[in-house]
Amino acid sequence: MKVLMISGSYPPELCGIGDYSEKLVNTLKRYDIEVSVLANIDWSVKNYFSIIRQIESVNADVIHMQYPSFGYGFSIVPQMLSLKYKTVITIHEVSKAHPIRQLSLLPFSLRGKLIFTNSFEKDAFKRIYPFRKKRIEIIPIGSNIKISEQIARENKRYQDVIYFGQIRPEKGIEKLISLAEMFRDSNLSYKVVIAGQLLKGNQKYLDDLQSRSSLLPITWLINLSENEVGSLLANNLLAYLPFPDGVSERRGSFFAALANNMLVFTTKGEQSTAEMEETVYIIPEPQDLFRFLNNISIETLLQLSNEKNTAAQNYIKKMDWDVIAQKHMSAYKSL
Repeated sequence: MKVLMISGSYPPELCGIGDYSEKLVNTLKRYDIEVSVLANIDWSVKNYFSIIRQIESVNADVIHMQYPSFGYGFSIVPQMLSLKYKTVITIHEVSKAHPIRQLSLLPFSLRGKLIFTNSFEKDAFKRIYPFRKKRIEIIPIGSNIKISEQIARENKRYQDVIYFGQIRPEKGIEKLISLAEMFRDSNLSYKVVIAGQLLKGNQKYLDDLQSRSSLLPITWLINLSENEVGSLLANNLLAYLPFPDGVSERRGSFFAALANNMLVFTTKGEQSTAEMEETVYIIPEPQDLFRFLNNISIETLLQLSNEKNTAAQNYIKKMDWDVIAQKHMSAYKSL
């Protein structure tokens, strides 16, 4: 089987959906699926016929499009392609999308197979386009960070609180700074480590955060490699992921933390499930995490961590990339 994977962005360009696409492509190749990638090009309408020529030169059995993605910008070429070709389209975001973006999903509803990464996004789509009832599947995302060699929790560093993810507004990074301020003003020996991907257009935002935190116990690690991030997660116990809209199955960083045997503190939202909550500690605000760490011994912290571990490891089994790839192969065959 020959598959053409289309994504607006793809490594080395920074984009979470691009990272996801690369992981999927590499896993499919292990199953002897021939996969070509079309990404990181000019997606403007003026380049439409050039894109068509590139697609048809591949002569793929399956065209699989990832949407949205930073690289597309505001282009309508993905929608045009979905009307020209019978495609598989993974729609990663509906519920939080701008109404105009939601409206732009209409062409995707008309033909081909749709994949959503969780039931919340699928249900949001069906509320907008209730006439689309068939050829819809749910296939979860996996961790975009490889699992490093496992280190026993009792041997991990516990003095650092780790955040990793994109550096841009509305990611909750200000809460990490607030936590570091509390560490500075107390006798706790903890510090904050922020390992982030800096997306285009956010340099001033990062500069402002670093200026604000210059005297705080914060270490900034920007644009680390995947192996470096994996090592960071493997060697540290505590992760703080204060998602403004709560933890959900759209959060690859959450899966990466669980997969690397970390104790995760995070926030709750409308897409947080009871199963997910069993794997983490829900911490609404940074002062709640500060009080938690201030009133607990390392022995008790490790005990609580081990209690969460069983639920966490059972939960992430369904996010295994081999399972994800096999589900995609079944979807391709049914197209």
